Amino acid sequence: MIQCDKGTDFLIMRLIVVLIASGMLLVMAATYLSGCITDISRGNARAEISNVVGSAKLEYTAGCAGPGSGIDIMVTVPECVDRIVLGSSPGPLEPGEDLDREPQSYFIKFKDGQIETFFSDVPLAYGDIDTGEAYDRPVDLYPGKYLLNIRTMSVNGDPMAAIFGGRI
Repeated sequence: MIQCDKGTDFLIMRLIVVLIASGMLLVMAATYLSGCITDISRGNARAEISNVVGSAKLEYTAGCAGPGSGIDIMVTVPECVDRIVLGSSPGPLEPGEDLDREPQSYFIKFKDGQIETFFSDVPLAYGDIDTGEAYDRPVDLYPGKYLLNIRTMSVNGDPMAAIFGGRI
């Protein structure tokens, strides 16, 4: 029987190269999946807010101002979102600070600092669930589940889609 040990010295080195390459592929795959999950979550945030604005448009164009009217919707704001503001354009973004009040604008601020601003066909206002009154100020939504009621109401003499409700 002939025995040849030539080349066996490099088997361990080949194994190490294969393990390093496999590790790099796993890291790349995990990074890719993380990016996909983030994109899906951002898409969900856009879809949820589009649902709110679409319902506001429907109520505004078809609804009659006053009690008893309105549309109820469930909204889930994903964890990738820092804040959604309806009825304002971005300005100072710390809670409690005044924003640039633009009733027909809304924006999403993501946790990574990116801000996406959109235009609404209808003016949006804050509805106070306790008093039943609508006020000329924006509506803030943070990550979580909400039950919202959207009604057409007069705010300072102008009809607006008032958004009532809160976290559930």
